Amino acid sequence: MNSPFRLAAVTLAAVSLVGLGWGLASATTSTPQYARACVTSKSALVLSNNGTCRKGLRSVKVPLSTAIGPSGPQGVQGVQGVQGPAGGLQGFTRVVSAMNSIAAGSFGPTTATCPGTSQAIGGGEVADGGNGTDVIASYPVSNSQWLVTVYNNTGGPEDVWAYATCANVTG
Repeated sequence: MNSPFRLAAVTLAAVSLVGLGWGLASATTSTPQYARACVTSKSALVLSNNGTCRKGLRSVKVPLSTAIGPSGPQGVQGVQGVQGPAGGLQGFTRVVSAMNSIAAGSFGPTTATCPGTSQAIGGGEVADGGNGTDVIASYPVSNSQWLVTVYNNTGGPEDVWAYATCANVTG
């Protein structure tokens, strides 16, 4: 007596064999390859170690690859998406602050300001020596300004500039 569960188990085992064999067959040759399996009297699929079936089981060949069929018809076009918000970013510019000379062992805040109505969308710092300064903070302090605070742990003064990436934000 065949049950839906038994049929599902046999189908799953066969699909697993085909999936495993697909890579082996396509890697070794283009001719069809087969795997040996054994089937019980109740249609259960049993894998064979050496290609032979134990007593009471019937030997079957399971193809590991098959020919590719024709493409199916094109599906129905999907529904139009919702209109996104108007606006975006335009007119990118980068501005650099005036030089700020920070004494050894000191903190130094430096601010870059965007022109006109453009907004600061990013920023950072550049140090003259580069080594021996630590960025303590780097963030927008208003829509149009980017603040960088640096600690100078060198033995002498360090020149620092803040920069801001600016854009006109619409929408």
